[in-house]
Amino acid sequence: MKKGLLFIVVLVLLMIGGYYLYFVPVNYIGIDINPSIELATNRLKRVIEVLPLNDEADLLIADIKLKNLPYNEAIEKVIKEAGASGYLDDLAEDNVIVVSVAASNDDVAKTLENDLHNNIDKYLSNNKIPALILMEQNHEERKDLAKSYDISYGKLLLIQKLISLNPDLEMDELVDQPLRNIANQIGAARVEIVHNRARERQQTLAQQREQLKNEYQERREATIKGILDANDVPNEDRNQVRQEIIAKHKEKIMDAIDDTKETIEDNWGEIKDKPAPNIPPTIQEKVEKAKVRWGNQKDNKR
Repeated sequence: MKKGLLFIVVLVLLMIGGYYLYFVPVNYIGIDINPSIELATNRLKRVIEVLPLNDEADLLIADIKLKNLPYNEAIEKVIKEAGASGYLDDLAEDNVIVVSVAASNDDVAKTLENDLHNNIDKYLSNNKIPALILMEQNHEERKDLAKSYDISYGKLLLIQKLISLNPDLEMDELVDQPLRNIANQIGAARVEIVHNRARERQQTLAQQREQLKNEYQERREATIKGILDANDVPNEDRNQVRQEIIAKHKEKIMDAIDDTKETIEDNWGEIKDKPAPNIPPTIQEKVEKAKVRWGNQKDNKR
């Protein structure tokens, strides 16, 4: 009898532990290409929640599955779909990807950011997609803010996450609440957002995204025709030299992106609030729009 009871207790504890290990989010990854998407990940580094933050994100992920994937694989799928839909254009030099991380502590956040940056950069390079990767880093500001409220870094991140989902809330009213209450409110807010965004849209999203892809392919073909025209390629030779001309065009774009990276990528937090003289205006504009969409932690969370 006692052995049977002990077995049941152990089984229950294992079930609780397994639930906590897999279904409780510990980190949040935001990727902004406009679409803007947030992924919640568990301790096994797998995506357990997906939150589209705007209409473009609704379209992008209408018929792709991201849940239960390793987070790097999920982000690769997002980037791939963004390319197919024209949000990332492999023939343009103003592609910008903004990545934001909220993790349990500073060290975990930095490790996660480095892993994300390296994997995204590798994917872009392997697929010949020119793009700037900008990491939204606020570690020192967050640590100072947590200290000013006399709370832990992890609790501050949860509070900031809740406020980003429900801007009507204030930091002062949340700092004294238990972590469990804050986490439960985050879960409820995410469910409500997903439900509201999906309602009356799900049936048409896949069709709209297919139309978006077709429109992008038409624009891309027009761009390629312009490149071939600019290189005075006769019509009868175009199929033969098409790939070679496009490859040379991409090389020029990659060189331009590399020059911009040296200016912006490592210190974009310092220049995103003011125009930078050596950065193309189109990239500056995209950085500004990403800042507005994604939100600056120090402005929105105090």
